[in-house]
Amino acid sequence: MGIMKVRPRVGTFVANDPIRLGKSSLEWMVTLGGLQAWHLSEVRHVLEISSDVTAAQRGRTEHFMALSDEITNMYTTLK
Repeated sequence: MGIMKVRPRVGTFVANDPIRLGKSSLEWMVTLGGLQAWHLSEVRHVLEISSDVTAAQRGRTEHFMALSDEITNMYTTLK
């Protein structure tokens, strides 16, 4: 599945390729747990809303100013 790398006479190590590891982990969850795409969508929705609320509550003025600057720069590059 690509989660572990085996190097003979050296040892067994966790793979250091996060893209491959993430994909393999997802395939593993789907195979063993019957996970479907809509399950991930629901979980992502809950987590993203929760993290948005937390960020808004804990953010400081300098964080919001930096975010505003980034958004302004993004729009500037689109023109």
